[in-house]
Formats: sequence, C-alpha cells, structure tokens
Amino acid sequence: KKAVNVYTDISDDERVFSILSGKRVKKSVKSTPNKGKTVTVYYANKCPYCKQVMRYLDDNKIQYKQVNVTSESRLLNLSKRSRFPGVPQIEINGEFSFGYDKIMLDNLFL
Repeated sequence: KKAVNVYTDISDDERVFSILSGKRVKKSVKSTPNKGKTVTVYYANKCPYCKQVMRYLDDNKIQYKQVNVTSESRLLNLSKRSRFPGVPQIEINGEFSFGYDKIMLDNLFL
C-alpha cells in the first residue's frame, strides 16, 4: 500500500506543487494571529458594525473577548474609560479604537 499524505496546513497551489514535484512543502509555524495582543470587543446587540468587527476577527482566527454593553449604564462607563461615544470599541492591550475599520484591523493583526 502507498502512504497517503494529508495536507491540511498548505494552500492548494502548494499541495499541487508537492504532489507533482514529489517534494514536501515545509510550512513555518506561525504564531497566533493576535501577535501577543489581548483583544476585547465591546458591542451592542443590534449593532451591525459590531457584527462586522467580530466576523473579521473570527475569519482571521483572532482570539478575543466579547463584552456586551447594550445597557446604557455599561456603555456610559465604557465611554468614560475610552473617550469614545459608542460601539463597536476594540481594546487592544489597553488601547481603544472605535468603529469598524478593516485597514486598521489588517495593520494590527495581519
């Protein structure tokens, strides 16, 4: 019997190259996409931008904590701390950003 190789950590192009060339593609092990950052997303239930932020983080396998600030008192406390008026707010190692900005997120995590 011939051994079957399982390629789960490489792209389709790398898989085809490996099969055709008979050479194994070596992948370097990447560190967590968080790059050592602690990430917290403050969101409200009916906020579409909050959902976009969390979808972005999920799609990019970035670990984060979710904090629901739908109640007025929780949002007010957060706004006093961060100086931003609404949600979504993303706290990364104690620094806050406001809103959904894909370019900013790409620069932080990718």
